[in-house]
Amino acid sequence: MVARSVGLFTRNAAGSGPGIVQLYHGTEKPTFNDISNSAIPGDAAVLWGTGLGPVTGDETQQPVVPVPLAANAEVWVGGQQVPPAAVVFQGRSTSTGEDQINFTVPNISGCYVPVFVKVGNIVSNTVSMSIGASGGTCSDPLTNYTGLNLQSNGLRQGSLTLLRIAEQNQLPPFGTMATDAATGLFDSYNWTQLAASRGIGVSVYGACTVYAFSGILATTADIIAPTYLDAGTLSLVGPAGGSPISITATNKGVYNKLLGGSNGFPAPPYLSPGSYTLTGTGGADVGPFTSTLNLPADFHLDQHGRHRFGDPFQRRDRELDGRRRLPPDPRLLGDPHVPGYRGRGDVHLPRASLRGRLHRPAPTSFWPCRRRRSPRPTPWEG
Repeated sequence: MVARSVGLFTRNAAGSGPGIVQLYHGTEKPTFNDISNSAIPGDAAVLWGTGLGPVTGDETQQPVVPVPLAANAEVWVGGQQVPPAAVVFQGRSTSTGEDQINFTVPNISGCYVPVFVKVGNIVSNTVSMSIGASGGTCSDPLTNYTGLNLQSNGLRQGSLTLLRIAEQNQLPPFGTMATDAATGLFDSYNWTQLAASRGIGVSVYGACTVYAFSGILATTADIIAPTYLDAGTLSLVGPAGGSPISITATNKGVYNKLLGGSNGFPAPPYLSPGSYTLTGTGGADVGPFTSTLNLPADFHLDQHGRHRFGDPFQRRDRELDGRRRLPPDPRLLGDPHVPGYRGRGDVHLPRASLRGRLHRPAPTSFWPCRRRRSPRPTPWEG
């Protein structure tokens, strides 16, 4: 038992993802923060939760006025501590058993900026909030929300990721092994799903997000599942030409194909520099499409994990239907929201890794329709 341990409220009612955060723009009435209503640096914001400590009197009775509590709570936003002077109130609200922390929004931006509260050595759950210089719909390097009417239209998205995993094993007969694969995902979110979703990855480099779990299998899967879309059959033609490789859905909206590999694989390595063309026949939910991608020269890592020949995986924008598309933040293992999940958890390669801290070669993505979330591969189709 401890006297104080803060738990922050979230939209998904499970303690992760976007937090319940109220915003005050000047003298306006308070509104709730979400990806279409970003906080502006300098705004007054209110975090809601429990656990700041006891009050004197009857806890079951609703306070007439907020009751300050000397909890000395620290507020951390985007990996930076909000100055204590900018945490203007912390204590019991006028709602029974609910606490509030009022603070000034720091000069950080992103759609899913991590936020947590620390009291002594005890850290709360991590939630997120949306912050932008002009407010409104958020924007950061990992999203393409700006200009989209998300509340009315939701989000439809899809991609195919070309992935090479290279491993070195000191035990014979394995040695150096490479596996080339393609994994795709087509899904959609309505506004209610999207507003409560944890987002697609890291909004602020250098900040941490902690996911709580129970049991022996750790998973960072989002409990807000999308609706998967039938995009028909995909076909891929690489730089060497030849017959297209057919990529069929392993489950609705989920595509996986083992393209080749080394050291005992039945097919040779497939990925090489050059032009790739992805074609979709279209299905019940997604129309026909064609997308092209030029893959630059490969690179290698030395024994210290440093690039020998620089980083060719620079930011590449695509114009497919008049909107820019950016590469995703790949997940290499299972997700319980995808049929076929085997309970192995997720391994993330944050986008920051593509800029100098890669331990595995990075993937490259086609963007056949709207911007997508991280791929969630299921067991490979041979």
